[in-house]
Amino acid sequence: MKSVPGVTVKIPSRVRDRLKALARGSSKTMGRVLEEAVTCYERNLRDDRYLEGWTPMPSPSRRPEQGEIWLADLAPPVGHEQAGPPRPVLVVSGSVMNRAPYNLAWIVPLSTRLRGLPGHIRLPAADSGLRADSEILCEHLRSISHQRFRSPAPLTRVRPQVLRQVLSQIRELMEP
Repeated sequence: MKSVPGVTVKIPSRVRDRLKALARGSSKTMGRVLEEAVTCYERNLRDDRYLEGWTPMPSPSRRPEQGEIWLADLAPPVGHEQAGPPRPVLVVSGSVMNRAPYNLAWIVPLSTRLRGLPGHIRLPAADSGLRADSEILCEHLRSISHQRFRSPAPLTRVRPQVLRQVLSQIRELMEP
């Protein structure tokens, strides 16, 4: 058990290790790091904001649209899920989903590791406006909160024929 004046909190060992690493990496004590984390958490609950240093989510007037590529934070990953630093993702959900009040979008991540596997669709940099050739990883289809988007606006939009190819590949992957 870890004691804080007025509050007792049980901290899992992995969280405690992370707090210690943050404290070591700064001139702050572990108690101060914990206090700042709790303050930030309370502020997020109260103000519905993100953690310090995160980019705000797109305003409700600018929701993602099908065919747009946004920067998104997919961490923490589980198993073979794509994650890492914020990465480009293609929004594949339609307008009904994207404008619904639950603020979710269906996306597929992009990767610059060109493997040519089934389910991957090549997206040349020259066609997309992205910095590098990429592959759209259709087998990694997932639903994410709009809060995971890290860019204030889409990075670019794919051509309609690329979007049709992605949606067709997703349908094929769902066949029994």
